[in-house]
Amino acid sequence: DLSAKKKLVLEDDLARETFKAKLRVWNTVHEEAYNKLTQWIGEKTTYLNTREEIDTITKALVQISILQAYEKDKAAATSTNVSSLKKTGQDILTAEYKTEYSHYVWDKPEEIKQRESTVDDGWAKLSELS
Repeated sequence: DLSAKKKLVLEDDLARETFKAKLRVWNTVHEEAYNKLTQWIGEKTTYLNTREEIDTITKALVQISILQAYEKDKAAATSTNVSSLKKTGQDILTAEYKTEYSHYVWDKPEEIKQRESTVDDGWAKLSELS
């Protein structure tokens, strides 16, 4: 029956579009995480490139303490924020909708890969500076 077949196709269209909407939400999460990380990288790059004026033992100890806090911050960001970005990116890149009526995978994989590459490059630069 043609109407039953049409209904199957329309239901597939609905399911595919729902899947696409889910991927768009994931992409927004990925973009927001990327934006926060690149801002953090920029702030920490500025910090690491700044030479503080040290003329007392107290100032030296304070700056050493600040540097140690930065290192702990970076380690925490690596294990949480960066790994979360990578997991979301991987989820987007491997998600696939496939039926006998239609197929969909994320249509801009290069954007995901570029964001992650930028963060990796920023992380490497931070490691060089510290």
